[in-house]
Amino acid sequence: MVPQDDWFFRTDGGDGADAGDRAGSGDRVDDVTAVAGAPGEEAGPNGRAPRGRRKALVAAGATAAVALGLTAAGAVVVTGLGGPDVVLARAASPVAPEASDGGTAPDGADDAYLASLTAPTETPPPPPPPEPVDVPEPVVRVEPLAPGESYGEDADPWAVAYEVPDVGATWSAALPDGQVGLGDLGQYRFQPTVPGQSCNGGSSSPRSVAGRQWMWAEEDSNRLDQTTVGLVVTGWPEGGGPSAFADVVEDDGPCAWYDDVPSPADVAVPSADEAWAGVRRSPVGDGSVILLGAARTGDLVVGVQVQHPAAGDADALTGRLLEAAVLELLAADPGGAAG
Repeated sequence: MVPQDDWFFRTDGGDGADAGDRAGSGDRVDDVTAVAGAPGEEAGPNGRAPRGRRKALVAAGATAAVALGLTAAGAVVVTGLGGPDVVLARAASPVAPEASDGGTAPDGADDAYLASLTAPTETPPPPPPPEPVDVPEPVVRVEPLAPGESYGEDADPWAVAYEVPDVGATWSAALPDGQVGLGDLGQYRFQPTVPGQSCNGGSSSPRSVAGRQWMWAEEDSNRLDQTTVGLVVTGWPEGGGPSAFADVVEDDGPCAWYDDVPSPADVAVPSADEAWAGVRRSPVGDGSVILLGAARTGDLVVGVQVQHPAAGDADALTGRLLEAAVLELLAADPGGAAG
């Protein structure tokens, strides 16, 4: 940067009348000027020092200016040079814009300028979030099937042969105390036959033509040690109910257990055509008990799963839940599939 103020020299000898007059008039001193000669020297024309003396002082001024630029000091004293000492002083801050008008830079101008060089770059604000995309709710289509018919591979995945009804008071009374509903997955035929199964569609067995799934728990939280209940109802092509139930018992079909097969357990479901129960340990976490069960009425299969059952309720809980669900399906008889 080119300084906005000039540097001037002052000698300790002489009265400095010429330079003083010029400085007092506000003129800028563009060149180094000797304001007085050494004692005993005869002044030149107009009161200036002799030419040789002026040259010496000019040389002294140049040397002093270089020294100032290298040391960045406020003033440099250069001695010797065969004459009086030369004192180099800065008239004003070289970075203050006010000095260009002949004024004096305000205090802190240097600091403000340096701060402007080291100031952090302002971070631009983040872009606005994307506009939310409205995803329409799937439209369930009831498409009745002929007796024994199933949906083809190209069929609408939201098509069902009939709707599975809501659970009612009988089911609610069978639930463990304090259970609250967490979710209803709605009408969707691609459901596991029993909660906890994995479905891959690789089997040649017929697929379900209707389905619905729910879940309950002690509270709406991620607490892992609470009692939870899952319920699935699936409907099968006419005459396909017994085969779907056998796939559960034999761990076969499009939906199967993805790890250890549950150990069979006794269960009583008086209103069902067939019933099955199993017990397994959780493959993750604390290895707690999981109760599983299935019951068939006509071409409808009910599947239940209970995690962390209360110790005093575990023996009868699976049968109680299956019986309640079967009774409600027999009363509603969706699609005439309840038998």
